[in-house]
Amino acid sequence: MTTPNRFAMFTTLALLGLQAEAASITLQPSQAVVQQGASFTVDLLLNALDAPGSHPGMFGGQVVIDYDPAQLQFTGFTSGYHLYEPVTQGTSGTRSTITLGFEATTDNGLVGQFSFTAIGSPQQIATLGVQDADDFMGTFVSYLQTYQAFYPEFAGTSVQIQAVPLPGAAWMALTALGAAASRLRRRPRQESSAIR
Repeated sequence: MTTPNRFAMFTTLALLGLQAEAASITLQPSQAVVQQGASFTVDLLLNALDAPGSHPGMFGGQVVIDYDPAQLQFTGFTSGYHLYEPVTQGTSGTRSTITLGFEATTDNGLVGQFSFTAIGSPQQIATLGVQDADDFMGTFVSYLQTYQAFYPEFAGTSVQIQAVPLPGAAWMALTALGAAASRLRRRPRQESSAIR
């Protein structure tokens, strides 16, 4: 076999032996439509079932979440896992950012939960993006057997902000108030015609 043919054969075998890494980091809101002024949560989910290493395993990485501060107000982050990089807030252009690093998570499930308050105008769509904190080299690692890097796909999310609806009781009270006001306006006319 000639050298170019050997090279082609070994390259093909090496490519066939590569594992497809379909791991993902996803943001999932507690609700798709949020009332103006209401609080809601966004789950940070990891699916590393296809990542290299042992399964069940332990995984970690560092993420950056971005959002429009005119639409959303960040109120906190909770997690049952250790954060090797604490929650820090910053900016990137006109968007606010939240950066954190987590470790020792399981293969699949909830890493933590962000809390927000919707402060934007009604009918706005508030988007939340997510990406690796180091988009060049990557920060995600499978700790078991050995430290093996992997590169998950990232999926942000969005929520629609709605106006706070007027409760039914308020509509009834306004209707009753309007009826009483129109009745009071008519009453003086009836009394003045009876006096004449």
